[in-house]
Order: sequence, then structure tokens, then C-alpha cells
Amino acid sequence: MLKYNLIYLDSVDSTNTYALSLISKHEPPEGTIVYTYNQRQGKGMQGNKWQSETGSNLLFSVILYPVFLASKNLFSLNQVIALAVCRSLEQLTMQRFKIKWPNDIMHEDDKVCGILVENTFRGMHLGACVAGIGINVNQLMFDAFSPKAVSLKNITGKHFNCEEVLQYFQNSFDDLYKLLISQKTSTINEMYHQYLFRKDTLHVFERNGTYFNATIKGVNDAGKLLIQQADSVLEIIDVKEIKYIFN
Repeated sequence: MLKYNLIYLDSVDSTNTYALSLISKHEPPEGTIVYTYNQRQGKGMQGNKWQSETGSNLLFSVILYPVFLASKNLFSLNQVIALAVCRSLEQLTMQRFKIKWPNDIMHEDDKVCGILVENTFRGMHLGACVAGIGINVNQLMFDAFSPKAVSLKNITGKHFNCEEVLQYFQNSFDDLYKLLISQKTSTINEMYHQYLFRKDTLHVFERNGTYFNATIKGVNDAGKLLIQQADSVLEIIDVKEIKYIFN
């Protein structure tokens, strides 16, 4: 079980940036969590911004040192983080959540959480991992996004204590990280695919301005999406190569 070391900040540009800075100066204990309710310059994947209403949502980064992890199993860590979010939110709300490849947590067709994992390396070996997680907790109004953003309060009508949400995540992550330490990557992968958004379901995508229908077949060991159009071979899709289309 990780010994969580919590660092609360009244305000910060980005919890991931702060956590990476800590690592560069000294090595804080594994399980250090930097969290805030006011993130001024939150980061999403590929340089996207994460927007959040001050005081309403949980924004945090977890520092890990998974040096035991072989490079071929690096995606398993991303799977564990996403699964921990899903399972903790399900325990809190009694609702069902899914993992939309590559980094979103969904309730039905709405986005409730975004994840950004940033790794540092020592030569060819993994040095540290910072997992940034933004959960929409009590915010009620959002700018227009695709997919549409939603909060736990939108979903349930209930107000949540953000520190309780964080505690649920810690409990779920502990169980799953133990599986990773034990090299149970096939078990993790099986669980991940049970939570994969729209798996084995036809979905509309856009690529280079062209819309098409394809079935999501899974995600490979390298973390790339597997899709199949009608009467077509299986395609291996990298991040930002296609876009999900929502009505």
C-alpha cells in the first residue's frame, strides 16, 4: 500500500508542472499527491488546456516511480490510472463509467474526467511518472466541448466533498497498483477492455476532414486504438490521428 503524502495548494498553474518540478529538485516519496481546487493553466494532452471552475473540482497529480515496469508494459500504468478513476467514481456515485481512448473518463456520452500522464526517463529506463487527473465534481455549467463535459453533481444531483473523492481514488489505485507491481498485466488489460468506451460498437469518427463509421475492437499493448470499418482490415490508430464525433 502506498504511503500517500498530500500537498495541498491554494492555487497553482498546473499540478503536473509543480510535481515535475519537485522531482527535478529532489525525489519526493512515491505516492506524493499534489492537489488543488484552483488550477490556472491546467494541461491536457497534445498541449490542450484543461478548464475548471475555481473551488468546484478536484485537480491533482500523483508522483510514482514504477522502475520495475518493463518498457513494453508502459501502457499498463496508464490503464491502472484510468481504471482507478472509473472504479472510485462508481463506488462514490453507483453509476457506470467508461474509459474513452486515450485519456478521458466518460459517463454515457459525457466527459467527467481527463488524465494526462507524463513520464521522465533516465537513459533508456523509466525514472518517474506524474499522473495528472482532473475530475469534474461540483461544477454545474461548462463551456461547449465535444464530448460534452459533465460533473458528478450533474450526474447525481448531489454535492461531493473533493477530499472524499480523492480518498476513494487512493483506495482504488492501491489495489490496482499492486497488480501492476505483481506484473499482472494481462489481468489489468482484461479489466481495461471491460471499461473501454464503445468497445465492439459502431461509432462515427473523423479523419482528415472525412467522416466514417468504424467499430472499436480494442487497444493494443503499445496503447494504440484498434478499429475496423465494414469489410476492412483492422487499423492501428495513434493519438490525434482520428477524432470521435458526438451528436
